[in-house]
Amino acid sequence: MPDSPPVPESVPAPVPAPRPTDPTLAAVLCDDEFDSPARLLGGRPGPWAALGLFVLAAGADACLYPSFGGAGFAALAVLAGALLLGSAAGRPGGLALALGAALLLAAARAAWQMGTACAILLALCVLAFAIAARARGLRLPRVLLLAVPTLLGGGRRLLLFFRGLFAPIGESPSRLRALVVPVLLAGVFLLLFTLANPILEKAWRTAIEWIHVPWSRVLFWIASLWVFAALLRPVGPIPAPPGPDIPAAAKGLPLGFSDFASALGTLVVLNVLFLAFNALDAVYLWLHARLPLGVTYSEYAHRGVTWLTVALALSSLVLGLLFSGSLKDHPRRRTLEILAYLWAAQNLVLALGSFRRIQMYIECYGLTRLRIVGIAGTALVVVGLVFMVWMVNRKKGFGWLARADAAAFCVALVLLAVSPLDGLVARYNVDCVLKGQSRPLSFLVGQPITAESLPPIADLLAHPDPVISRGAEAFLARRLEALEREQALAAGWRAFQGSRACALSRLRALRERLFKRPYDERHADEKALLDLVRPWRD
Repeated sequence: MPDSPPVPESVPAPVPAPRPTDPTLAAVLCDDEFDSPARLLGGRPGPWAALGLFVLAAGADACLYPSFGGAGFAALAVLAGALLLGSAAGRPGGLALALGAALLLAAARAAWQMGTACAILLALCVLAFAIAARARGLRLPRVLLLAVPTLLGGGRRLLLFFRGLFAPIGESPSRLRALVVPVLLAGVFLLLFTLANPILEKAWRTAIEWIHVPWSRVLFWIASLWVFAALLRPVGPIPAPPGPDIPAAAKGLPLGFSDFASALGTLVVLNVLFLAFNALDAVYLWLHARLPLGVTYSEYAHRGVTWLTVALALSSLVLGLLFSGSLKDHPRRRTLEILAYLWAAQNLVLALGSFRRIQMYIECYGLTRLRIVGIAGTALVVVGLVFMVWMVNRKKGFGWLARADAAAFCVALVLLAVSPLDGLVARYNVDCVLKGQSRPLSFLVGQPITAESLPPIADLLAHPDPVISRGAEAFLARRLEALEREQALAAGWRAFQGSRACALSRLRALRERLFKRPYDERHADEKALLDLVRPWRD
């Protein structure tokens, strides 16, 4: 029996090379999410999507044109959020729900009193919600980075909406064609009749002269269609194709420490440096030693807050990078952990010193919005430091730390934007003035304030010092007149502000007392109050 022919051995398929690790910081911050290119979320728009786009643009026109206010912004944001949620397929994810809650809080704050931070937060919430509602599973840093290409691609999305509006003509003659074709043919014939009939031509010319084209409104509609087309069809990531497993060592952070000796030396030096600085701080902040000649407590407290906050943030970054590289699984990692925990404890002492500086400055000069932001910034950095310690203890990656810090920052931004900071500042400073301090007056009547601050200032009418009480009367009388003029010029419901309505209600109840003296006396009383606070303003 003849031998059977040999069976050729199967050639193993070539193993695809692993994808190189992205050396950019963006890829590090969110692990592999940034390796994916962008795609269009929601598919190609059809007639219903085009109708939603028109409704949003018309809503923007009704809420923001020709004048706008907090209530208009709030109404438009809620309308956009509702349509975006309704157009998304499936149930929204956890991030979308959180962003929707932040959107509603920001809208409520805008209806109460609009501010720059509130407007920025409202725009970010709507934009991020548009992406998160359609792309489930994304994390917040990736959503924020996708916001840029989403907005820049609004023009291309608008063309897709236009094409989607007329796409069903060839597919469904009984629907859109039944509407579009007659309108187009009627327009063509009307043009021909107008050219052929002088009476129609004269009527057409009269109509053209009567109808004034508001180019500002045309540009507003174009901008609105651009933005809302981008929101209805945002950009999302394309999932990366499956590939072979990449060794853990290949995923190491390029920016991390790879030399144990350098990491050990860094932690030792920084611990010694922070110990010396905290000891120096303790002498002047906690033991109240006399400062060197030429340095005041005001300067010492004021200059330290900003730079110490930067130092705290940099500490979190260094520790995060330190334990994200090849040292993450080093056999002598425990030694580094002990030094890291010691340095974290010294950072907490540094944060306490920063809080103490802010407290000293507030006790001396009063409270301002910027000082509240400073407190929030320092607290946010401390939270980031706690996240860093947790990352070291649980052996998590730098991407986890970046995502946790981004989430904490967004929560802080929401809280600051929706909190009635002006009312809180005025309430604190008024209480200080009623207790006998005079410096906080410079933040009440010595600079521009919002309507939210006026109801607490009315309590100064009971101050025992006639310069303060009568000056407050004159100041509030002038502000009441300004608020009433502003209310009269307000363009309907769009410009409604709850804080202005509340201030008008409170000051109108005091009208008889505020205007019991003639204008000349009120002017002199307010000038006397301003002269009192002028030394603290200069």
